[in-house]
Amino acid sequence: ADHHHVYYENCPLDPDGNPLRRHGDQIRQLSGEFYAAKGRMDDTMNLGGIKVSSVELERVVSLHESVVECAAVSIQREGESIEKLVVYAVVNENIPREKLLSEISRLISRNLNPLFKIHDLIITKTLPKTASNKLIRRELRSQYIEKKD
Repeated sequence: ADHHHVYYENCPLDPDGNPLRRHGDQIRQLSGEFYAAKGRMDDTMNLGGIKVSSVELERVVSLHESVVECAAVSIQREGESIEKLVVYAVVNENIPREKLLSEISRLISRNLNPLFKIHDLIITKTLPKTASNKLIRRELRSQYIEKKD
């Protein structure tokens, strides 16, 4: 992958003119010149008041025999207080989406928490990755929000 595109493209400059880089932490500006770090937003999500890591969800989704690779992201639209779980899956066979959604939902309910509900399941051919082969969840999140707006 293009290192500049992944980490620097469209990022602002600091007060000294140095380019800032993208990272997985979310920062919220408070009043004045104060900021609050909200932590790794690409690794954890809050589903129904319960914190869960994307990796935990992906581990369970990967238990399904048809899933080759997957990514779990949370979507929270502007003005909404609730995070919704969206699962992206690369599959090795032609399985109907509704059947796969039902079976993955059962796996999550049985192996993690019955309160975790999948808002949407996207079957895809590939998942975006960095040069070091890490999932780029923020790209999936952005794509999903753009597509649904």
